[in-house]
Amino acid sequence: MSIVSLGVYTQASTVREAMSSTSDAMNKVINSVKGNGIQDKDITMSQFSVQPIYGQPRPLDKPYSGYEQPVIVGQSVNNNVSVKIRAMDKIGKIIDDASTAGGDATRVQNISSQIENTDALLKQARDLAVKDAQQRANQFVTGVGRKLGKAIFITENSYSLPSSVPYAAAGRDSLQLAPTPISPGQLDVSATVQVVFEIQ
Repeated sequence: MSIVSLGVYTQASTVREAMSSTSDAMNKVINSVKGNGIQDKDITMSQFSVQPIYGQPRPLDKPYSGYEQPVIVGQSVNNNVSVKIRAMDKIGKIIDDASTAGGDATRVQNISSQIENTDALLKQARDLAVKDAQQRANQFVTGVGRKLGKAIFITENSYSLPSSVPYAAAGRDSLQLAPTPISPGQLDVSATVQVVFEIQ
């Protein structure tokens, strides 16, 4: 599956105005995502922040001459959600529809792919790793005229390698732009084993 970080960023003169604009745009983004078959459980808030926007600093009078005072000229609100997409062929459409729904306030922060359930793949990788270790060890001892005995120690380090596709976009017009092409690529699951055998 792929995990897409969708966000909305707005600016206004007051926090209340900025939050209202952000909420309106984010609701449209989320409704668009749900309209493409994404369930509530696969939409998670990942970040929310309210930050002042600073303008040109104002020089201070005596006795603080030479210093400047920050001037707040507005407020910004950033709201991000993480969306799990299991229909890999719909990633581009979901991004395009969400960007269109949220307008110029929309931000697509990142796209990453991962394997949702690695159990079967890890089992296969472990079997291959142990078989490979045994074959290599047998090759070594045979080369010196000995025989491979039983395994007396084994340890494992297994992991999956995620892929990440950076992507940034503002609002899109689906009538003028071609669908966004997204290729999740190939993900690997690896198992590394260390085996100690007796030598006969």
